[in-house]
Amino acid sequence: MAQFRIDPSAACIDGHFPDQPLVPGVVIVDRVIHLITAADGVRIDGIRRVKFPGPLLPGQTCEVDWRQARRARIRFTCQADKVEVAVGTLITASDGEDEG
Repeated sequence: MAQFRIDPSAACIDGHFPDQPLVPGVVIVDRVIHLITAADGVRIDGIRRVKFPGPLLPGQTCEVDWRQARRARIRFTCQADKVEVAVGTLITASDGEDEG
């Protein structure tokens, strides 16, 4: 598990709903990918699916948990204040074996 926090003054927040700022989904996924690659040394080749069931507010701590789902797939969940804010599946680089 790892964590990240987006500062309320970050450029990505500016204009992303002026009256109720939210952390953009693309920023959440970018942070998730960086955390996983840094921790596990894997290369992410793509995104299989992502859902955003709840908002991540600027300044909230986001806890990221992940696990190897099956070959070449990593499933992740993100929570802020015990509320799920993102869940998805990433595609990792091939392990070098022929899939055929």
